[in-house]
Amino acid sequence: MALSVSTKLKILKKENLRDHMSNLELVLNMLAEATTTEISKEKKPVGFENNRKIARQGVQSILPNLILVIKTQVF
Repeated sequence: MALSVSTKLKILKKENLRDHMSNLELVLNMLAEATTTEISKEKKPVGFENNRKIARQGVQSILPNLILVIKTQVF
């Protein structure tokens, strides 16, 4: 999910998005970051475009769960 989409869902202006995340959202975010790191170590991408593809793979691995968590929270 794009940062702008998360920001709109949480109705934030200039605040840090992580300050408004639940523990579960933070854990899923950390999982996406760790997954991206492991994929990057395995595939050893070179260049911006290849690194961007790896980053998307890491995020897509947890994206359905993260969207579900965000949608089910009461604001």
